[in-house]
Amino acid sequence: MAQIFYYGELRDLVQKSDEFIDVKTIQDVLQHIEKAYGKQAKKQAKSSLITINTFNILKMKGYQTSVTPDDKVCFFPVCGGG
Repeated sequence: MAQIFYYGELRDLVQKSDEFIDVKTIQDVLQHIEKAYGKQAKKQAKSSLITINTFNILKMKGYQTSVTPDDKVCFFPVCGGG
């Protein structure tokens, strides 16, 4: 089972810092978040920087990126500034 880490506002919405879930892709993780925590949590998750083992999923296959049982998936808040 992959370990999913939540940070920032998403952590507040799901009311936990991490959990273990059995998924095959990032899309599966997002579906789990929506089913377990609601549409607002999924929206926040989709607007996060999503990494698997420190690698940005946008440099892989996006939401279709595979997730294996030993992976660590993190949802970081996106920060901006100047």
